[in-house]
Amino acid sequence: LDNNSADPLIEAGKSLYHLGMRQDAVETHLIALGLDLTIENCAAAMDGLQYLGSELSAEKDKIRLLMEECFNAIEKFPLVEPRGEKENSDLIHIGFFVNSIYGGEYYSIFEPILRRRDRTKFKVIIYKTSVAEDALFTQIKNNVDLIRPVFDIDPETLSVILTNDKIDVLIDLSGYSDGSQYTILKQGIAPIQIGHLRHPYGIDAPGSNFIISDNF
Repeated sequence: LDNNSADPLIEAGKSLYHLGMRQDAVETHLIALGLDLTIENCAAAMDGLQYLGSELSAEKDKIRLLMEECFNAIEKFPLVEPRGEKENSDLIHIGFFVNSIYGGEYYSIFEPILRRRDRTKFKVIIYKTSVAEDALFTQIKNNVDLIRPVFDIDPETLSVILTNDKIDVLIDLSGYSDGSQYTILKQGIAPIQIGHLRHPYGIDAPGSNFIISDNF
């Protein structure tokens, strides 16, 4: 590995977590963050915290502080145009940041919510941040109003799209799998921004004013 480049160290850290070599993994990620402190690299390091126990609490705290530093450093884009009024003020616009949908984690909760919603009260838009698509995502398509592929759209342009969509509630289902959505969450485009069923929970969901989780 080239110790002067962060990208291979981030990938190596991920592999070390899957091999159960947690101490080596977190140390590798901390080296990577020392080389290139970006929100994407911080998100990758944060994703690994789910594997760490209390014996590595100092390392966990370091990565959390670096994530907070990265998030706070994100600049807000200049307001291009005001949000404007919705055609139907009674219709609540809900946007979801979705990387990919699989059979585990939140699908069993997410799909029924979309399928059973009152379409006269809620409009749902999916912002798809990944090219990947599977059979479960095809089922999701049938229960939303609009899907926007945004994996190749820069954050500033995407912020304009979200503003024009007049999103009332923005729900992040991507968690730490990518990291690019945090630039959007920092803009505070939606009055309500929610982190949903991702690890780590609670205070480790920058940009969200609410968390949907359990007591754990």
